[in-house]
This record gives sequence, C-alpha cells and structure tokens, in this order.
Amino acid sequence: TDYVRALAIDTGGRIYGAGPYDPITGSQRRFRAGIFRLLPDGSPDPDFHVDGRAHPYLGTSNEEIPTTAVLLPSGRLLVACSTVSGFGVIRMQLDGNLDPTFGEGDGIALIGTDVNLVSAKAMHVGASGDILVAGMAANDIVLGHLSSIGEVVSEWGTDGVVTKDLAGRVFDSEWLGLGQD
Repeated sequence: TDYVRALAIDTGGRIYGAGPYDPITGSQRRFRAGIFRLLPDGSPDPDFHVDGRAHPYLGTSNEEIPTTAVLLPSGRLLVACSTVSGFGVIRMQLDGNLDPTFGEGDGIALIGTDVNLVSAKAMHVGASGDILVAGMAANDIVLGHLSSIGEVVSEWGTDGVVTKDLAGRVFDSEWLGLGQD
C-alpha cells in the first residue's frame, strides 16, 4: 500500500492493514485497495493471499481507497472503501482470498449513493452481522446498510442509504464514528 488507513490485530497477534495502492507509476494515478497481513514478528504472512498482500479491485472507478477495517469473530476481514459513487465493502477469508459467500459471490458489496465522492469513515458490525458504513460527501453525512451476506438492505432509508445534509455547518469528518447496538 502507499500508506495505511486501517489496522486490525487478531488474537494470534497477526496485523492486518489496508490503504490505497497505486498499481501504475507515472502521471496517471489509479488507486485500488491494498490489504496486507503481517506475522507477529512484522514479516509478511506467506499464508495470506500472495506474499502477505492482496489488491482486490471493486470495479467502480480509479479511486477505491480503503479507510476502515473490522476483523470478524470468524477471522474474516471486512474492509470499507471510499469510491466515487458510494461505499465498497470487501470481505476476505482467512487465506486472504475474497469471500465468495459475500456480495454478488465475489467477496465485494457495493452501496451506491446519490452523492459523489463519498469518503468512508467508520464501519460497525451489529450482533446480527448487519454492516453499517458511515461517511462524508461534501457537507453530507452518508450511511449505508448491508446484510451479513453483503446484500444492500433496500428497505432501510432509500435503497439502503441515508443521507443527512448538514446545511453548510462545519463538521470534522475525521471524528465520525458509530456506537454499539
């Protein structure tokens, strides 16, 4: 990754990190998700995808930036990404491969919004396994809701999304967080 935006540590002391990764050098920057796992001694975990690293592509744009991660009790990793058109959530298996039981069978769930340049800031997994992603877009707070298997909960808000216009009020989006159930 170019830099780390999210960290998680499992009970075995392995460290997961996620951040933007630029696969192209030169003037045309294109960010993808960069996800890694380190062993407790800090070395790349050879049992995680390829050499301890994975670079899943959400297929949404040139700006797919991981911003927050949650390690599930099952050992799977959820990573929320900011995209141009909403949120992307990636679920990875213990071996670093995308989880085929999540999203459209590709380990990726997309939550489209009616606002552009959504920046994911927080993610919460409820007791039922439902996933709530919170973020910002301009002066709006944006929330997206997924089921535990990565389907948009369309009956929640408008097609799984709630947007609250802050009407020009100053809001420090770096402090946006979600409480417990």
